[in-house]
Formats: sequence, C-alpha cells, structure tokens
Amino acid sequence: MATPAEPEPAAGDFDLFAAAGITVTEEGKRRARERRLAVEREWTREKRDALRRRLGLPPRGAE
Repeated sequence: MATPAEPEPAAGDFDLFAAAGITVTEEGKRRARERRLAVEREWTREKRDALRRRLGLPPRGAE
C-alpha cells in the first residue's frame, strides 16, 4: 500500500516556532510525520465514531 504524499507545512508554521525560540530540525520533522501517520492508522473512522458516541457528541457530519 502506497503512502500518501506528505503535505508541506504552511510557510508561516516554522516562523511561529522560531518566534517562540523553538528550532525545528529535519529529524524532528521526520519523527512528527511518522507519529502523525501512526496515529492516522490507529484512529480508524469506527474508533473515532465510537469515541464521539461515548462523549455524547453527534455523529460526524451531523453538526
């Protein structure tokens, strides 16, 4: 299964971090992308829907 192309961050994202004194390395970006993909695999639509029911929220799209 092919992985989707990684979206590029908005131009101002890293400026925001820099203004706060936070540096972002290529290694950090890679790890963040890996973590995001892992979470996307873990949180299936069914799992998100079940959580919404437990929290008493309306089904997605019914807002």
